[in-house]
Amino acid sequence: VIWLATWLNLRGTRVVGAVSGGFAAAVVLPFAILAAVALWRWIGGAGALPVAPFHAPGVSLTGALGLGISQAIWNYSGWDNASTIGGEIEAAGTNYPRALARALPIVTLVYLVSIVPALAVSRWQLWSDGAWPALASAIVSKTSIIVFTASGRLSNRTTILVTMPKVPSEPTNTPVRS
Repeated sequence: VIWLATWLNLRGTRVVGAVSGGFAAAVVLPFAILAAVALWRWIGGAGALPVAPFHAPGVSLTGALGLGISQAIWNYSGWDNASTIGGEIEAAGTNYPRALARALPIVTLVYLVSIVPALAVSRWQLWSDGAWPALASAIVSKTSIIVFTASGRLSNRTTILVTMPKVPSEPTNTPVRS
């Protein structure tokens, strides 16, 4: 895996971006299928969005909100890693914030579209760290656990790919400090 990531990184940022986009689509596709099946079941009357209890019994509202906020921070961690390729982005000062402004709502929508229907047709007690494969197995089919496990592994590989040092596709005129 590391040799493949190194080879791709040596090809430059455009290649890494194209491959990462393909990996992202492959990672999101199982969630789209899960969301579609869960939404279909939810509309068909298989569940109702549980808003009670608002937090797990035995956990204070403050503790539940703290856990939720820490989970949200974890889910959005890594967004600062893109700054490592800032030298290869044309007009990075304007294009990078513009890209983040477009990506953030899309990522938030993917989370909500995946979570809300799945939560509506499953018991909230089943939700825990790493529960997506088991939830997919319960909601979609028993074999979908394989697809979700593979998707998680692909997601990990993508992380390796995009966080490795980049080789500029073209020389930059950035002065080097010694």
